[in-house]
Amino acid sequence: MKILKDTLKACIETDSDPGVYPSGAGSGPLPSTRFVESVDGNIEIELEHDDVDDFMDVDMNAQRLLEAWLEHEGSSIEHDIGHGVTVKQWGVQRCNEQGTKIVATLVVEDFEGGTVEDDYDDYEPSREEFD
Repeated sequence: MKILKDTLKACIETDSDPGVYPSGAGSGPLPSTRFVESVDGNIEIELEHDDVDDFMDVDMNAQRLLEAWLEHEGSSIEHDIGHGVTVKQWGVQRCNEQGTKIVATLVVEDFEGGTVEDDYDDYEPSREEFD
């Protein structure tokens, strides 16, 4: 398997605590949490027929062969999404058979993880935060 193009990008969202509690618990809002909400873009891969030999069947066309390969080997696709994102399910956007190769464009349909570490090295609290 060879990666031809990778435009996958994590979309980061912030979950902010409103800090309004009827019981008066706490002295204000909790720190905001940043997380990966979705993954945009796609990845284009090229599979040689040697890569998918184990999944060959009499009635397999390129699309079904790719889907069978993804079900068993999809976790081996290296991506550069970062943030601890693990792809649980790839979706096939395009699939073409080119001679002895299958070229496919995939999107992330389901993923796990995705917390964003905040850089607190430059953090200096203001005086108002303690009043």
